[in-house]
Amino acid sequence: MRSWSQPNLRQSHPRRQEYAALHAGHAETKPTDQFVCTYVGLEGTSINPYIKDARDVSRLREVTALMGFTRLVPPGSPGATPAKLSADPTDWLPAVEVFGEGLFLRFDPKALEAWEQTDFAKARTAAIAGRAEDGYPVTPRRLLVHTFAHALMNELSMDAGYPVASLRERVYAGKDQCGVLVYTATADSAGSLGGLSAQSEPARLEAVVTSAMQRALWCTSDPVCIESHGSGIGNLNLAACHACLLVPETSCEQRNCYLDRALLIGTPGHPSGGFFSSLVNG
Repeated sequence: MRSWSQPNLRQSHPRRQEYAALHAGHAETKPTDQFVCTYVGLEGTSINPYIKDARDVSRLREVTALMGFTRLVPPGSPGATPAKLSADPTDWLPAVEVFGEGLFLRFDPKALEAWEQTDFAKARTAAIAGRAEDGYPVTPRRLLVHTFAHALMNELSMDAGYPVASLRERVYAGKDQCGVLVYTATADSAGSLGGLSAQSEPARLEAVVTSAMQRALWCTSDPVCIESHGSGIGNLNLAACHACLLVPETSCEQRNCYLDRALLIGTPGHPSGGFFSSLVNG
């Protein structure tokens, strides 16, 4: 897989390829395989109406290349002009190769499409879209999947044996995409302890997702958090704070921005508006 500190979502073809590979899966053919991804069915579980299926990514390889750098202005922001790494043209880039494991979850496309059309989802999204950075596609789907990834990482840190700072997200929420990869990777050739991919077992995954959504129902900063009209960098979050959703910035693709806990579980005034509301509210 490929990764960038600040991904350019307009150049999304690598992400489409990654999503296709995760969706298709890849069985182990030899011990030296660097990508092993196994289908996990969730039929019969309480989360199946929301999470269509999962993948046990027991082995993955990530290559991160440094293409340039900026000063003062974050990469990908308006006005950011990356500086070249060399005064002379080169045909190579400095890169780091790491190995690890992950857990991929794919949302139910039909349930997601129906939820995206609700007035609740549209209104919450519009509140953030008006403040978004130029070029960033703010959609109900992207906000929901990103927010879910944060809730999942926080929950997995208590079950999988890795601290949150060791976990990272990879959000797939473009056209015909509806999934998230939570993974860990290190420079060690072993790359993992196996605790993360082990959570893909259906009963474990059901417990993890259900617990994460139940935990999202309340925050120690409520009612201030759930009633927030803007927080974080540039007010790009709604109901999200350090007590509930924020993670170490090395774990997040978007600097802890574009998050809203209400999209998961609704609000006190509209408890049925969240995508997972019926899971936690009965």
